[in-house]
Amino acid sequence: MSAALGSVVTLALLSTSTALFQIPTLPGTKVNPQLRRLGDSQHGNELSFTIQVSEDRSFTWAEDPSYRPSFLAIKGLNVRLTDEPGKATMPGADGPRPHLSSGCCKVELLSPGSFTAMNGEVELDLDQDSACWEIIQREGAPAGQLLIGVDLKSKAERNSASLPPGRLFLNVAMWDPVVLTEHRQKLAVAEKAHREISQMKDKALEAMRTTGNPIMKALKFREACQAMEKLDLSPHRYLKEEVPEDGDEVLTNGFHIVKTGTLWQKNNAFLPRSEHQLLGTCSVKL
Repeated sequence: MSAALGSVVTLALLSTSTALFQIPTLPGTKVNPQLRRLGDSQHGNELSFTIQVSEDRSFTWAEDPSYRPSFLAIKGLNVRLTDEPGKATMPGADGPRPHLSSGCCKVELLSPGSFTAMNGEVELDLDQDSACWEIIQREGAPAGQLLIGVDLKSKAERNSASLPPGRLFLNVAMWDPVVLTEHRQKLAVAEKAHREISQMKDKALEAMRTTGNPIMKALKFREACQAMEKLDLSPHRYLKEEVPEDGDEVLTNGFHIVKTGTLWQKNNAFLPRSEHQLLGTCSVKL
């Protein structure tokens, strides 16, 4: 009798311990239902990439039009996305949340890409066996991210601009057509509201400057501050950053691929933020 009672108590304690130490589900880690559709849609797709790498990683044309840093322009990196399982490491499939990845698949390098150096045309020294691709998308994220990873075996250099050897990643966004249309509509509404609030702020500041009444100055300053607060809380800024401009994407196999993306390096795909460095930009065409 006592043995049976002991067994019951032990089971109860185990159940309680399991409940107490159960790892909670982190927000934003559920698998997106359209992730498999995104991955399957790209099997057999052929893409051509152009890469731009500047010697000055923080350079933008708007800062100083007269400044001309050295650029490494790589053209003709052509790939085919296969459905064969890949063996190289990828940030999603081999990272802390692999369920947010479509899975690691092989990339067939149709041509490695080349650039013009002082001694003529030079091809990138890429490792074919390391070339893989995946699509990452969180639950609730409007767009997926197409990642193509490949190992650069030796440094690519033109003047002062260079690509270091290591694991490189090409990253472009992918959108469902319906979701993209919805977000463009949201952006249009947000832009209209942004313009109206900006006009209210400017009028309040102008009235504050021109009036000689200290009470009116305080009231108009308050109106300007309220308008600034509305601008800060507006979704306009993040929508402007994440929604591509009309025409800056191509429709392929039922999904939009954004034409411009980024090139970055991460030599340890297992560690979330290890050696993650933005190297340049890329553009893609079919």
